[in-house]
Amino acid sequence: MTGTQQYCKSNGTWSTPTFWSALNPVKNEVQVRLYDNPADSNK
Repeated sequence: MTGTQQYCKSNGTWSTPTFWSALNPVKNEVQVRLYDNPADSNK
């Protein structure tokens, strides 16, 4: 499998995509984190 990873930067834009690949997937997972206060995202 192959994919890209991005994160939301502090100015509200997306980071540059980072490419990754793996031969054997362990699990399908998507992590979504919502913050009431943007400063909490640095923890």
